[in-house]
Amino acid sequence: MGMNAVGAYLQVLREARSLSRRALARDMGLDASQIDRIEKGMNIPRSPFLFALVRAVQGNARQVSQLLLDPNATVATGEQLAQSWLAQKHAPVTHPVRWHHAQRLFEKLHQNPYTFGCLVGYAERLLEEPALATSGDELHGDQE
Repeated sequence: MGMNAVGAYLQVLREARSLSRRALARDMGLDASQIDRIEKGMNIPRSPFLFALVRAVQGNARQVSQLLLDPNATVATGEQLAQSWLAQKHAPVTHPVRWHHAQRLFEKLHQNPYTFGCLVGYAERLLEEPALATSGDELHGDQE
């Protein structure tokens, strides 16, 4: 799992918001050392808490899931993804209808952190399943 990458991602976003670890910890009801351990990849929080932390630094839950599920994700990967997210937030919206729909979906997800945990668990199970056959004959059988 890419917890080091997630920690770097969260740190870049926290710093971009000019939040100290102490201020973020206070807002989250934690000790600053816990934020430090998460940012260094030494502590892996449970999904609902991680989701709340991502929301607190105005991150992207999909990107965090991507980092967690990528066994090759590095600190540099997390930093680059966070920088990309920050740039996207300041870029003009090219598809306002899709953007609005996506924002509504993410708002629903923010209201129920349990859903985020379920989605991450589902993605992890999909990655653990053996590769499925991709041949049309194997998927649909012989139709002669």
